[in-house]
Amino acid sequence: MKKVLALLLALLLVVGTFAACDTAEKETDEPKEEQSESDESEVEKEPNEKESNTENGGNTENDGNAENGGNTEDGGNENEEPEEEPLVESTAGLEFVLNADGKGYTLVGKGTCTATEIVIDRYKGLPVTSIGSEAFYNCSSLTSVTIGNGVTSIGNYAFDWCNSLTSVYYDGDIASWCNISFGDDANPVNYAKKLYIKKSGTNEYELLTNLVVPDSVTEIKDYAFYGYDSLTSVTIGNDVTSIGDYAFYECSNLTSVTIGSGVTSIGDYAFYNCDSLTSVTIGSGVTSVTIGSGVTSIGDYAFYNCDSLTSVTIGSGVTSIGYQAFYYCSSLTSVTIPNSVTSIGGAAFYGCYKLVEVINKSSLTLTKGSHSNGYEAYYALEVHDGESKIVNKNGYLFYTVDGVNYFVNYIGSDTELTLPANYNEENYVINDFAFYNNDKITKVTIPDSVTSIGGAAFYDCDSLTSVTIGNGVTS
Repeated sequence: MKKVLALLLALLLVVGTFAACDTAEKETDEPKEEQSESDESEVEKEPNEKESNTENGGNTENDGNAENGGNTEDGGNENEEPEEEPLVESTAGLEFVLNADGKGYTLVGKGTCTATEIVIDRYKGLPVTSIGSEAFYNCSSLTSVTIGNGVTSIGNYAFDWCNSLTSVYYDGDIASWCNISFGDDANPVNYAKKLYIKKSGTNEYELLTNLVVPDSVTEIKDYAFYGYDSLTSVTIGNDVTSIGDYAFYECSNLTSVTIGSGVTSIGDYAFYNCDSLTSVTIGSGVTSVTIGSGVTSIGDYAFYNCDSLTSVTIGSGVTSIGYQAFYYCSSLTSVTIPNSVTSIGGAAFYGCYKLVEVINKSSLTLTKGSHSNGYEAYYALEVHDGESKIVNKNGYLFYTVDGVNYFVNYIGSDTELTLPANYNEENYVINDFAFYNNDKITKVTIPDSVTSIGGAAFYDCDSLTSVTIGNGVTS
C-alpha cells in the first residue's frame, strides 16, 4: 500500500511541473500593462477603421477622400489637386439676423466689414434669403457684390448711392433673378451696369447683354433690370403674364424687345426712357411696337421718352393706355388704337411730334389737332380706320394726304443726307419736326422738288453743321 501512495505522489509532482511551465509560457505572450511613451505613441498612430476621414491622410476602408489627400480604396490621387469649391460663406464682418422661421438669415447692414468686394451667400451654414432696407446705403467704397441664389428679396434703398459699384455677380439663373422682389432703388445693377449670371453647371459667370426670359417665368418683378444699360435685347417667354413697374426703366441701350403672347399687363415706367428702343414686338417687325392681344393694360409712363420708336400697334385685348404711356416718343409716326380701348390717359402721346397717322378702330372720338384723349391726334396729318399709309423709301418715311406728299421722318443710319429727288415723280414737302431730335445727322442736301420746310424741322439736331436748300423751296 505504501508503494502505491508513493507512486501517486510522484505522478502529481510531474503534472505540476508541466503546468507551471505552460503558465509561464502564456504569461510571456500577454502584453505588459505598463508601456513606454514611445509605445503609447505608436498605438495612437494606428488608424481607426470606423472613421471615414483621417486627420492627416492615409489609407482608409470607407472613404475615397482623406482630408489632406492620399490614396484610398475608393479613389483619390496623392498628387491630384482637389476641385475648387464655390464660395459659400458671406464676407466676414457683415451683420445678419436670423429669420423668424429659423431657416435662413437676413443681411441687415455692413457691420464691421471693410471689404470693397463682398459675397452674400450663406451665414452659419444657412442661406441668406434677403437683404434688408438701406443695408449698403451710401457705401461709396463698394465695387463688387456677389449675390447667392437663396436671396429672394432686396429691401428699399439697399444699394442706393453705391456710386463705385461696377460689377454684380449672381449665383443663380435668369429665372431666379426675375423673381427677386426689389424695393425702391434696391437693385445694384442700376449703379454697376454690369450683371454677370453664373453659367449652369460651372463656376464661371457671363455678362448679361441679350436677355432671354424662359417660359418657366410667369412674372418679371418690379425693378428687375432697373437702370441696367448693358442690355441690348430682350425676349420674354410665353408664360410671362406681367412685366412689372420699372422693370426695364432707363435701359438706355436696349434696342429690341420681343414680348411673349401670355403677357397681360405692362407696368408703370416699364420701359421708361429706353431711348434706344426701336422694336418692341410679338413676332417680327422693325422700329415698331406691337402689343399682343393678351395685354389688357399699358401702365403709366410705360414707354416714356422711347424716342427711337416709329410705330405702335396695340393688341385687341388692351382696354386702357396709361398716363404719359408714350410721352415724348418723338420718332413715333403711326399708332393703331383697337376697338377694345376705352380710355387713354392724360398726355399719353404728348410730345410725339412726328405722329402723323392715327388709325382709330375704337369708339373714342379722336380728332385731328385735338389734345383730348392724351394728345393722341394732336400732331396728326390724318385720322382714319384703314391700313397704314406710311411708306418707307430707303429710310425716308413719306405720307400722302389730300394730294400732298409729306416727308415725315428719317430712320436710316446715314449721317450725311441727300434727300430723294422726288416722291413718285412728284414734289413733296418736309413736314413739321421731320428731323427733330436727330442728333446723328451732320449734313443735309434738299433737292429742288421740295416746296416747303415745316416748323422745327431741324430743331435739336445737335450734330448738324450744314443744310443746302434747293431752288424749289418757297416757304
